[in-house]
Amino acid sequence: MEAFSGCFVDDKAIRVENIFLDFLKSFRLDPRMGESYYESEIQAMEASGSSTMYIDFSHVMLYNDILQKAIADEYLRFEPYLKNACKRFVMEQNPTVIAEADDNPNKDINVAFFNIPFTKRLRELTTAEIGKLVSVTGVVTRTSEVRPELLQGSFKCLECGSVVKNVEQQFKSLDVILRHEIVELARAGDAVVFTGTVVVIPDILALASPGERAECRREASQRKSSTAGQEGVRGLRSLGVRDLSYRLAFIANSVQGADGGKDVDIRNRKKAGDEDDQQFTSEELKEIQRMRDTPDFFNKLVDSIAPTVFGHQDIKRAILLMLLGGVHKHTHEGINLRGDINVCIVGDPSCAKSQFLKYTSGIVPRSVYTSGKSSSAAGLTATVAKEPETGEFCIEAGALMLADNGICCIDEFDKMDVRDQVAIHEAMEQQTISITKAGIQATLNARTSILAAANPTGGRYDKSKPLKYNVALPPAILSRFDLVYVMIDDPDDQTDYHIAHHIVRVHQKREDALQPAFTTAELKRYITYAKTLKPKLTSEARKLLVESYVALRRGDTTPGSRVAYRMTVRQLEALISVESTEIDLSEFQEGNSDGSDDRNNNFGQADVHPASESEGTTNQQKEEYRVKEDYFQRVTQALVMRLRQHEEAVRQEGKPVMSSQSALWISY
Repeated sequence: MEAFSGCFVDDKAIRVENIFLDFLKSFRLDPRMGESYYESEIQAMEASGSSTMYIDFSHVMLYNDILQKAIADEYLRFEPYLKNACKRFVMEQNPTVIAEADDNPNKDINVAFFNIPFTKRLRELTTAEIGKLVSVTGVVTRTSEVRPELLQGSFKCLECGSVVKNVEQQFKSLDVILRHEIVELARAGDAVVFTGTVVVIPDILALASPGERAECRREASQRKSSTAGQEGVRGLRSLGVRDLSYRLAFIANSVQGADGGKDVDIRNRKKAGDEDDQQFTSEELKEIQRMRDTPDFFNKLVDSIAPTVFGHQDIKRAILLMLLGGVHKHTHEGINLRGDINVCIVGDPSCAKSQFLKYTSGIVPRSVYTSGKSSSAAGLTATVAKEPETGEFCIEAGALMLADNGICCIDEFDKMDVRDQVAIHEAMEQQTISITKAGIQATLNARTSILAAANPTGGRYDKSKPLKYNVALPPAILSRFDLVYVMIDDPDDQTDYHIAHHIVRVHQKREDALQPAFTTAELKRYITYAKTLKPKLTSEARKLLVESYVALRRGDTTPGSRVAYRMTVRQLEALISVESTEIDLSEFQEGNSDGSDDRNNNFGQADVHPASESEGTTNQQKEEYRVKEDYFQRVTQALVMRLRQHEEAVRQEGKPVMSSQSALWISY
């Protein structure tokens, strides 16, 4: 550095600024392109009214390795010069971008880098990363309101009243997430990658005692000085000297989706419902069409769900429908109708219930996995806490809020306290959370599907009793689940052999043992695409749904019927959600009545999955004949009545009833 008139000039930083300006002017992905790549970025800034220029760091690496190394190693030092280079580039290409922004010619152009090759975790941030350009991954747990940050200030003398000239006030928006992480697009629950640098700031709060005000400290220091001679000196602390501690702060300037998803757009483009197809490239759309053209497409999708778990095709099918989700609707009164599907799995221990929950939480970008035993009502919904930096009350998001527009997986659901279960009634049906505490009254969104796993009472499922007597869940909670499945672990030689063979094969060959028809990436892509579809029900499907609901209600009132739980209007809405979700898997945009009667079988009775039936037995290996429970009850009652009539005939006529006659009557 050289000193000129008391000012220091950073020659290296100036060279970095000039090289970076040349990069903005000359970089092209295709040499045949007429204009540079970042001239189109200026057009995007002008269209959105933004003052931030997004720079792909991989482009810098391709352009000049020395430049990318200098930026990565000393980003805090070169950041003002990089901003100045962006401002010079914008002023040369299109000066109206700055002038039309807020009529401030001195407004800075911010620079935001993304696609950093190496990503660190929050716990890996140490003093070695101070001043460097790094990326960290994590889940946003809380966001604050936008606060102003003072960049420049004018100062007035209290004695003479004169104001220091040439110092103007200028503010910029500062969005605080977690601890001093500046981002603009992230929301609570997003799994994102923050790009920025690490700095050290003094912890001013360490100088004050908890609950002590500044005015009180000044008065206390005066009293201490008057009595210091009587007590003597007892060290630095007695003189009022306290240690000033420091803490690391991460200053982020851009944010991306951690899984490469499009839920957080780096350029903050609007994603309306009619423009969802624009999220997919032509290659991705061709890949989705190729998947749809695959023979037996639906069953192959089901087999690709949790491939490490053997069998349980119906449960995998339910999870697939839950991942796709139904269609959210709004009434004329402004009431929102839930379209998400809630699924509950009740089963004996060691039936892969937790495996399904873990897999589901890993495949969805916005998902939360929690345990019912260790979860409270506040932890699942929301709570009110004090903001550590302002001292004001704020809302801390719970699991259901963090999983907004995603899935919340709750294991050991039956172990939850009854008071905690009541707290999620509103979230499971209205998909909102209302909170009134500490002067805060708010209604928050919790638009999430719930996948719950529960154990039967007593440790084993009793098939002689209905579902409501086998699980410790109140009817209000049980009726809010659209699909309920029961997994029973009954010993069976053939099934046990297939399960053991599959598990040993997975441990032996690992990834090579699992060869589903579609990979996890393809499955995610198709689920994202299917969510953009808005299917409609035809008149035939509507008529069949009404008839199915009436039949379910009739079976609920039949004496001696063994329904799993009472049928309500919620089950009708669940039928509609499941119907519209399965339409997403087809090529049609309108729902038809084909298959609606099969989906009706999932209601009115718990779908029981004995291990001997659900794990690995194909139709060729074991022939099965299934009937509906209400039909079985009617046949049983008719048979008992017929036998009683024969018994009365025997008493009156004295003639025995031949078994062949009874069999002949039953056949008719």
